[in-house]
Amino acid sequence: MSKGMGEPAFLYVPISHLTGAVITLSTNTKWMTDPLGKTFSEDYATFSETMCRLGGGFNGKLKSGGYSWLLKALPKILLQIVYYDGDDEFPCEVHILFDKNASKFLEFECLAFLEGCLVRAMIMTAKTGDTAGWV
Repeated sequence: MSKGMGEPAFLYVPISHLTGAVITLSTNTKWMTDPLGKTFSEDYATFSETMCRLGGGFNGKLKSGGYSWLLKALPKILLQIVYYDGDDEFPCEVHILFDKNASKFLEFECLAFLEGCLVRAMIMTAKTGDTAGWV
């Protein structure tokens, strides 16, 4: 961790955008969030309940059709979580986006670990209906 500098930008990007140009072109981190699509497939109600239990706030429906939620993971590490309904052609997807200044406060590896912890927290909260005992 570092003291960091500056403030959050309130603009959100995939974690792969925080790695640097060379790594970004060859990095596919979608596998990290794939379990969320399976967990919340055709169940936006459970997704929204889960986000509320984890302290997220609804941020509106996007032009792309997704439902946007904001979550303050750490004081200056803000996340946008976007839920996309599945249909006949595409499966349900959940995207986790980081504030574009997040790498000013945590190293990439720590941010990736944070994403993994959030995925687990979302799945466990959806399964148990609670955050007690494991968060």
